[in-house]
Amino acid sequence: MTALHCRGISSLVYSLGALLLLSWTCETNALFSQAFCLDDSDCISNSLPGGTHFPLARSLAGGTQLICDKGRCKCPPYHLLVNGTLCLPGRLLGFKCDSDTQCRVRVAMSGCVQGVCQCGDGFTPYRRANCLPASKAGEVCRTHGQCRLSSPHAHCSFSVPRVMGRCSCGPDHSSTSDGLCAPNILGLGSSCSNSRQCNRRVRGSVCKVAEKHQDSAQSRKFHRLTSVPGVLREEENPFNELSGGGFCDCPDGHARDNFKCIPLGKEIGESAVSLGQRCARDTQCRAADPHTWCHNGVCDCVVTTAKCSATATGCHPDTFQCVSSGQCISAHFVCDGAPQCDDHSDEAQCHGGRCSQHSFRCPSGRCISRGFLCDGIKHCEDGADEQPCRDDCPPSTFKCGDGRCLPGYVFCNAKPSCGDASDEEHAACILGAPRLQYCPFRCNNGRCRSVSVLCSGTDGCGDNSDEEKCEVCSCPAV
Repeated sequence: MTALHCRGISSLVYSLGALLLLSWTCETNALFSQAFCLDDSDCISNSLPGGTHFPLARSLAGGTQLICDKGRCKCPPYHLLVNGTLCLPGRLLGFKCDSDTQCRVRVAMSGCVQGVCQCGDGFTPYRRANCLPASKAGEVCRTHGQCRLSSPHAHCSFSVPRVMGRCSCGPDHSSTSDGLCAPNILGLGSSCSNSRQCNRRVRGSVCKVAEKHQDSAQSRKFHRLTSVPGVLREEENPFNELSGGGFCDCPDGHARDNFKCIPLGKEIGESAVSLGQRCARDTQCRAADPHTWCHNGVCDCVVTTAKCSATATGCHPDTFQCVSSGQCISAHFVCDGAPQCDDHSDEAQCHGGRCSQHSFRCPSGRCISRGFLCDGIKHCEDGADEQPCRDDCPPSTFKCGDGRCLPGYVFCNAKPSCGDASDEEHAACILGAPRLQYCPFRCNNGRCRSVSVLCSGTDGCGDNSDEEKCEVCSCPAV
């Protein structure tokens, strides 16, 4: 008889011929790996053949009873033996877990992160049972995410829809010798296929290209992940421009100024006004986009389409549009005291009582960021931004389960702020369940986020979908 200390408890190890029995209090799987059996009943009772006794295997927290396999008690396939008495089932991606091993027994290269099975760093999920490694340009891929692990501007060009393809670089990037995507310099004079491609680099520039190139580009499609794991939807490919066929240049009535196209009217002091913004003259609109005009006091496309007009500028509806550039930024940046727009238009209407719809008006007439509401700091002179901050919450704030109100940006930011952690609800922030009571913005990967992450300059979703609609569309050429 030999004494063995385990977890501060003195246990006994008995030698019974070839059978070694350890106390169930020890963290060891030796108990049942050393236990002989004739059938499954020997593994779920508390007595083995020959009269040897051991602790009863229990089915706790989803655990499973042991089975008899080739004369030995063991766990069923894809199960993990814990403490020598419990068989925990392996978990697929997206399911709750208690340990890394519980995930890896089903999906290689996965782990238990915040109580959910997820792929490890350097791997991307494919449906629920695979963690795929990064693929470089020209290599085989199964998802866009697999390509973007190597280069954020790469995508999977599917040869078999939803099944297989090869990684390719976007229109503004080219593959390097090491399989990465490096940016092209698409300045004035560069080859192009359409005006949108030129306008990304030089605002207002156009591409003089044969119409057949544009027609062929519209026929290509791509597939994007939906909120349901493994299910994809088809939509227009953002990387559908064909290279070559024309060159980038400034349109008629514009002068070149290094890497800019400046309307002749702007040379005498005309200020640019982007699509959908209030205007006084056509020249203001054309200073931002040569194919717009001032219609009923608002800049609009000369030729409007369902995808691009004064009422469909292409930006997220919950963002703020800079007046001159047409860049869209997070609404929480408006009146925060730090200009984000080149023309400072996000800070232009923060005094005098006339506030932007994206800001909060103090009784004194001062305007402050909506992100300041209920943050525990008085930004209004009378503290109006902190009243009320319980139960009857302002529209742009988040209401915790206990009724407390917090700034909207705390929702699903991976940092629990509510006392009950209701701002980090597992179903919304991690799983992206399709039916939720509160989901201000749903990422392309299905997860929910606050609208404050939209066009904030950082990837808040994990798939960068919150940064996709952050500038106004380019009106079609007349």
